[in-house]
This record gives sequence, structure tokens and C-alpha cells, in this order.
Amino acid sequence: MEKSNQEKILWQKLSHSVVHMDEASTVSVVKEILGNGFSPKDAILNGLINGMKEVGDKFACKLYYVPEVLVCAETMYKGFDILKEYVSEEELSIGRKIVIGVVEGDLHDIGKNIVALMMRTAGFNVIDLGRNVRESEFITKTLEIKPDIVALSTLMTTTLDKMQTIVSSIRNEFGESCPGIMIGGAPVTQNFADQINADLYSLNAQTAVTDAKSLLGIEC
Repeated sequence: MEKSNQEKILWQKLSHSVVHMDEASTVSVVKEILGNGFSPKDAILNGLINGMKEVGDKFACKLYYVPEVLVCAETMYKGFDILKEYVSEEELSIGRKIVIGVVEGDLHDIGKNIVALMMRTAGFNVIDLGRNVRESEFITKTLEIKPDIVALSTLMTTTLDKMQTIVSSIRNEFGESCPGIMIGGAPVTQNFADQINADLYSLNAQTAVTDAKSLLGIEC
């Protein structure tokens, strides 16, 4: 078998192991990739990350739910922790930063956590502010980090007005140098995003990655 074909088969096995939450297989395939002298970077991008993309698709289609996504992520990191020793952080990063958080008044963060996970998997440098994040915290961290995107999340209709206030404050603070603003969460809609002058509304974690890349002009 040609080396290139063998490598592609191993990438597919690696993706499959992530999707099916098989940690033992993930570690075994990673060791086989390294033992054959194949590219650790390609194994991460074409194996582990492709696997997580498929997981994201399953999550979007409600074939997988939060527990499955988290176990898949743990499986992916089993392989990543081995491969990252052979690859520099710069090789995996797309050089773009995202500040993300759940707006003040909302303590629900599972959806935000999954979006942050998928963004990191896609190569973004994610600065996660957590949940119940005050307006001033978003402003302070945005001034400090100078991110490409600020991402706001909420699962409560009662905090939509807070989201609107934060978006307005960010725009007023940064003017023409304002980063992209994306919003999401169960009560959020495209119509609401238009009303509050957000740049982007994403329906779920998987589309959030594609949408963020599109907003920044990055090839998906």
C-alpha cells in the first residue's frame, strides 16, 4: 500500500475513534501514525479535528447530545495530548481570538462550553469568561485581548435585554475598531440579532465555527 493511502486510512480510523468515543483505539492509531513517521499535524487536522466536526454535525442533528459530545471531546484530547508534543502551537492556530461568555443573569453554560470547545478544535484562541458575565467584564477583556470576535450566549429570555445592552456598549466603546459580535442561545433568533445590531447569529455549536470563519474571511 502506498504511504499516502496508508496515512489517509489512519486518519479515517482516528476520526472514527473520536466519533465512537473509543479512547483505546484513538491512542493506538496515534501511536501507529507516529511509528510510521506520518505527520502529527496532519493527524490532528485530518483525523482528530475531522472527527470532532462529525461530532458537531451529529450534535446539530440531535443524533448526539451534550454527554456524547463531552465524551467525544475527552477521546479527542487523549490523542491530541500525545500528538501536541510533536507540533508547535503556531502550526495549529489560525491566529484569531474569540472572547466568549454567558451574559449577566444567566448561569447556564453547557451550550457556551460546547461552542468554546468546537472553536478551540477549529484553531481559534478562545478566552472563556464563563457564565453570569457582567457588561464591564466583556469591555475590560475586549480592551485587553483585542479579539477578532466577541461571542455572547444566553439560554434565558429574561437576559436578552442584557445581551442587547452589552452589544450596544461594545459598539459604543470600540466604534470603527469594534470586533465582530456573534450571539447565540435558545431564545436568540436572527431577527433579534438584526434588532440589536449583532454581526452574527449562530444556531448551534457546529454552525458557530463555520459562521465565525466566514465572518473573518477564513476559508472553511
